[in-house]
Amino acid sequence: MNTLDVTYPHTQKILIDNDEPSVLSVSGGVSISGIIKCPTSTVELTVTGGSSVEIYGECRLLIIRKASGGSHLNLSSFFCEEATITDADWGSRIELSVSRVIHSISMKKASILKLNGTPQIINLSLHSGSVIEQADQE
Repeated sequence: MNTLDVTYPHTQKILIDNDEPSVLSVSGGVSISGIIKCPTSTVELTVTGGSSVEIYGECRLLIIRKASGGSHLNLSSFFCEEATITDADWGSRIELSVSRVIHSISMKKASILKLNGTPQIINLSLHSGSVIEQADQE
């Protein structure tokens, strides 16, 4: 399993290319960008405290455990078959590309999900001004 836990303000580049499950946790204004290639595995993200994540690549299942505090997750070029958003709040913004199914979405407190693709959404919970937008199709 690949694990990355970054908790202080700085910028970090990542490259994961071994198809093992990956867990990334970032907080405190951290900026992370890079490539993750694990087409048959799971990627779990926790992004808090105004942090920023931009990832390219692919995975089978993406689990966003937490996105909060105005964090920005640009995953529009990170392609996954399945996804789950467990908890997004406090104005976080998520850009996501999912081809098949989103098992659940839980968003509150003015968070935004910008969605590429037309996956089936099984369980949806939006509160306090949170919205889902369809990304522009070019």
